[in-house]
Amino acid sequence: TQVAALVTKKGYVVENIDAMVLLEAPRLAPFKDRMRRNIAQALRLRPGQVSVKATTHEGVGEVGRGEAACAHAVALIRRSKKH
Repeated sequence: TQVAALVTKKGYVVENIDAMVLLEAPRLAPFKDRMRRNIAQALRLRPGQVSVKATTHEGVGEVGRGEAACAHAVALIRRSKKH
């Protein structure tokens, strides 16, 4: 929420979020909808504006061995019409 506040302060709004989580376990399928709703609520977005995907790292590296997890997120932002 701190980043969202900074984006708003600079005169932008978040249009959507695309997030990818890489980990071997647990499987995130049962949690993805809740994660999407929580992210949307934190950023004041509709759940449809948030995508959460999950995949494994196919046994490669620390993530693949279950020693770590990794997440990537991309946000589309646009200048606010108020500015």
